[in-house]
Amino acid sequence: MKTYAFRSIIKAMDVQKQKGLLALGISLFLVLLSYPILRSTTTGLFLHYFGAQHSPNVWFYSVLAIMVCVFFYDRAQRHWPLFHLYNATVLLSVGIFFVGLYLLSEAWEPSAYLLFVWKEAYIVLLVHMIFGVANASLRLDEAKVFYGPLGALGSFGGIFGGLLTGWLTYYFSTETILGIGVIFVILSGVAFYAARGLLRLEVSKNILSEQSQRPSPLMSLNGVGKYVMLLCLVVALSQFVINLANFKFDVLFTALVPDKDLKTRYLGHLYTLVNSIGLILQIVVLPYVLAQFSRRRIHLFVPILFLLLAITGLIFGSAHLMLVSFAFGTMKGTDYSLFSAVKELMYYALGPEQKYGAKYVVDMVVYRFSKGLISVFLIFFQMPWLIDGLLVALCIIWFVLIFPLFNEERKISRLES
Repeated sequence: MKTYAFRSIIKAMDVQKQKGLLALGISLFLVLLSYPILRSTTTGLFLHYFGAQHSPNVWFYSVLAIMVCVFFYDRAQRHWPLFHLYNATVLLSVGIFFVGLYLLSEAWEPSAYLLFVWKEAYIVLLVHMIFGVANASLRLDEAKVFYGPLGALGSFGGIFGGLLTGWLTYYFSTETILGIGVIFVILSGVAFYAARGLLRLEVSKNILSEQSQRPSPLMSLNGVGKYVMLLCLVVALSQFVINLANFKFDVLFTALVPDKDLKTRYLGHLYTLVNSIGLILQIVVLPYVLAQFSRRRIHLFVPILFLLLAITGLIFGSAHLMLVSFAFGTMKGTDYSLFSAVKELMYYALGPEQKYGAKYVVDMVVYRFSKGLISVFLIFFQMPWLIDGLLVALCIIWFVLIFPLFNEERKISRLES
């Protein structure tokens, strides 16, 4: 039935919009293909030179970089078309990655920080812009059936990128593989620019016209502040849990896998697992659960799943790399797919400007700020017993917050009706 709904909605679209959405999907495929390559290589290089104990430091610097980018992108979006901004980000990424590689070749080890930090920044900016165009081009009924396949296409890119990373480690150094990953970032820019003419009517009407008159994101949230605040808290808690799991993985991984290229290979396989889980959830689970279960039940399920993974894999299985990797990988895969999709649907309770403001605050600010906050905590507190206790407590708080979140959504819906 879900497949029939998808086919019916696609057939109802004009051919130009279908091609534009396909180009958008290809762009997402390519940028998410590049990410496992760049993430495996930059993470492998950083852990090789600085170790897991310094991971919270580089996470914090990544957050600062994101905040600076958000500051400038907020202003740039009022003057530049989004498609031009996307390709400017692609060109900037190419420059930063190759400059970082050059500095590393000159034995300047701190450039591993630069590579890691921009890896965190470029993916947030590019994916945010892709989904910004998708949100502006799709109605709610279209979004419900389109986000599953779009996410699945992105997961295919991530799986292929992870497999390609593992294969390339048999023939090339980690630094060369990083350069190969940058090529796919460039290709994503080509595909995104191709969507420009195809989605011109939809996008110009929704997000590209009158950008200089658009209110600031915070001003657009008048009247829905409590709802967006609760959504921010839920997203923040999800990132607290995932990054605590990430730290536990980094510590064990660094101790057991000392070689730089072996680190890259293992991380490539790990991100293949992450994206495979995401793909299964997108193709098999998500279409079924969205049709059969309420969004509230799905939101309640995610912290329960994370709690079970934390207890079985990260706490009682903390001495075994395979168990920790599976728990961490499943959390990441669920966050990228199931949680991300149902989070996107929460924005549809809002008006057009409120939707833009909420996505900006939640996805561009809170999502990364929460990582910075937990990073600062981990810089000073790395005791295993404390991290384990926090994993359990945060999952429980996350579960409880779902109830007031949906109560607030009902209030907004009544006011609009």
